[in-house]
Amino acid sequence: MLRQRHQRVRAAAPLGSTLLGSPSESSGIQRVRVQLLVTGLLVVTNLVGSAIVIALVSVVIPGPNVLAGEFALVTFVIVPSYIACAFIIGVVWTTRIGIRELNWAIEDRPPTRSEQVKALTMPWRLTVIQLLMWIGGAIVGTVGLGLIDVSTIPGVYQ
Repeated sequence: MLRQRHQRVRAAAPLGSTLLGSPSESSGIQRVRVQLLVTGLLVVTNLVGSAIVIALVSVVIPGPNVLAGEFALVTFVIVPSYIACAFIIGVVWTTRIGIRELNWAIEDRPPTRSEQVKALTMPWRLTVIQLLMWIGGAIVGTVGLGLIDVSTIPGVYQ
């Protein structure tokens, strides 16, 4: 019974998932599908990460209340502006890299050896870009809050 169900699911999703489409689609359509999936997952994971950081900084980590009035400019304007800009820059930057590096799929031709290597190393490059964006956010948030009250910087005690 379970085996028959697995075979029906496999027949309906020959690539293992309905999200990946079917093998009969052109490689250009598959590339767009993968690009949307990757971009969507990156945006969602970064939104979840941002929410976790906001919860940690505002509720969990002991120290001054960063939701207080003196921190309002940093907490409610500067940090959210950085997050919005980082999302826009990150999405545009990684999408441009994806389009440039996966151009062979758009052109519906087999990739060269160099293009294969670039496609296989793309997850690493996307990870580095995400890391840079998070480091930028840590710097903006830490410096902004630290300029108002140095005790908001973890590890700094008066």
